[in-house]
Amino acid sequence: MISTLGYLPDVKQQIADMAVNGSGIRDTARVLKIRVWL
Repeated sequence: MISTLGYLPDVKQQIADMAVNGSGIRDTARVLKIRVWL
């Protein structure tokens, strides 16, 4: 299992799609179950 799902191409596309639709970084991370390292 990959622990850093943000590196997967499908997840990257979902992040991009959510960003275009105005979702915040925390909303995106919660929905995709990824961590945000700020």
